[in-house]
Amino acid sequence: MDFLDILVNLSYLFSVFYCILILKHIKKHQETVNDYYSNSNGKLLKWAKFVIWYLLIYLFVMTFWLFDDSFLSNAIFSLFNVIFIFWIGIAGIKQTIVFENIDESIKRDDKKIKETNKNQLEKDNNNFESIIKLMEEEKVFLHSNISLVDFSRRLSLSPRYLSELIKRKTENNFSQFVNHYRVEEAKTLLLSPEKKNLSIIAIGYDSGFSSKASFYKVFKEFTSFTPLQFIQNNNRTK
Repeated sequence: MDFLDILVNLSYLFSVFYCILILKHIKKHQETVNDYYSNSNGKLLKWAKFVIWYLLIYLFVMTFWLFDDSFLSNAIFSLFNVIFIFWIGIAGIKQTIVFENIDESIKRDDKKIKETNKNQLEKDNNNFESIIKLMEEEKVFLHSNISLVDFSRRLSLSPRYLSELIKRKTENNFSQFVNHYRVEEAKTLLLSPEKKNLSIIAIGYDSGFSSKASFYKVFKEFTSFTPLQFIQNNNRTK
């Protein structure tokens, strides 16, 4: 192998390393989204994750050149690349800004957060009671796009502090915490005689879910049943 071959092979290895690094950052981003939003639709960068996996496959093919060097193989490979590039452009344009409503308090460093939380167990309990009040009395979870920042503005507390407080008290992130209340509300409505004329999808929306897909997915995660299976396993008229 001459120097150019070595350089090309090293570039492939570096590209693979860089792709894996990006996948880790996307995973961290998704965890952050679930810490700050109850509705993660359009915020998880799933299309970007697909892009990276495509690039990894592309690098594998280029490294071992699994196709023959015929005109047809090159034409097909080039067509896939052109379609892929256009798809990236469309997906990128459709991607909304994820953290546009997050205020500057989210950016405070961890040291300051730890200092403000030190020796304040009683204050933590009072703040958590305020959060529970928002959920149980005001039922803010019925708003499909409720976010941690909305909570922080209502309670005049840092979003990051609230995120850590909810995790300590419930062992769940913000999204899981809110969706628990939505599922409980949906369960009540699904078994309510007064709501028997409503469709399952309508009940999902009335419980705070933003789409049919998210309603079914979250409901099954919490109950191990689809909404229809849950109804069938319970007497709706009771």
